[in-house]
Amino acid sequence: WITSDIMLSYPVNMTGKVQLVFSKYKVRTLDSFFGEQAEVKIQMRSSWSDKLKKALIEATNGQVKFK
Repeated sequence: WITSDIMLSYPVNMTGKVQLVFSKYKVRTLDSFFGEQAEVKIQMRSSWSDKLKKALIEATNGQVKFK
């Protein structure tokens, strides 16, 4: 299948909720940095991109930022 790489950031205290969403969508973490904000580069199926973004927005109450 076709994959997409996505960069995102979110408050580090949301990591557990974000990881739950990642596991549901079989996201592969390519790179990550954890400071006050978590910054993560992920790879996922392109066809799931919109659903994943919506799920992350809901899980973090809109605090996730896509780059």
